[in-house]
Amino acid sequence: MKINFGRIFEQSLIPDQPREQLAPFIEWVQQAIDNLARALTNSLTIADNLDAQILNQTIRSTAAATSVEFRTRKVPEALLIAQQSPTTPVISSYAWHVLTNGNVKADITFTAAPTNGVSVRFIAFFG
Repeated sequence: MKINFGRIFEQSLIPDQPREQLAPFIEWVQQAIDNLARALTNSLTIADNLDAQILNQTIRSTAAATSVEFRTRKVPEALLIAQQSPTTPVISSYAWHVLTNGNVKADITFTAAPTNGVSVRFIAFFG
């Protein structure tokens, strides 16, 4: 679906004095709507529009329960698993915490050991 706002105010319909007073505000609103429409039609992204970081980790282990440690650019408020590939073995649980050195440690349990390697995409959200 393509979003097209166009011009929402027809300034000639506003009487002279209020039009002069409202002109800067109306122009600002129209520019904001144009920018929003351009952003929506060009696909908003997490990296460009949220205070977040996407991290990709490949996990290999001979055990179903394993850990991965990585650095984020600052301490996250939330850490989500966004994607895993391949989809087997399945991640059955995970927990994470920040270590004293500032790194993030994610403890992950799979339904079987990821011996061939599983690519996991994390999204860290910052406050």
